Amino acid sequence: MSPIIYLAVTVVVLVVTCPVNSNGFSCPKVPTNDTVDLEAYMGTWYQIATNAAFQKKFEKGLVCETAEYTLEPSGTVKVNNSGRIDSVSGPLKSAIGKAVQVSGGKLKVSFFLDIFGPYWITQLYGDAASGYSVAVIWSCEEKFGIGERDLWILSRTPQLPADLQPAHLYDVARGMGIDVESLDMVPTLQAGCW
Repeated sequence: MSPIIYLAVTVVVLVVTCPVNSNGFSCPKVPTNDTVDLEAYMGTWYQIATNAAFQKKFEKGLVCETAEYTLEPSGTVKVNNSGRIDSVSGPLKSAIGKAVQVSGGKLKVSFFLDIFGPYWITQLYGDAASGYSVAVIWSCEEKFGIGERDLWILSRTPQLPADLQPAHLYDVARGMGIDVESLDMVPTLQAGCW
């Protein structure tokens, strides 16, 4: 057996036989908004806040972050996440991915190969006819005892409507079982971007 094949087999065996969830990580069962109209959800969303771990890992040095969703003829969603590097006048950096609606407010999204992660619409304000205004997205995934929890507040405008401030959205998230405090939420700079 070649050394590369031996190494690959060893890694697979270790991954399959390692104890799962040894660090106590688990994802809460969070309800989603299952009335979402995917076509009405398409378009530009401004990121209002996200958790510090996600920002540090994927958005370090970025401001003015947006997500642009486009429904493709195949039914998949093209995802274009972008932000400016270091300042509101900095160069634009984008990440292109795809999303698939699993059911209702449950989608899965991928930015690399076909490795998908959860994208759950837990709060959605407005309606399909007059337009959605604010969305709260939850992503929690555990694999082999290692997990990641992420939360985003998205708005159709660079600032939240006066009646939907982060404190209210976080209270609703807590009521759903999301430990908001452990996420260390960070506001996204949108002032001066547009």
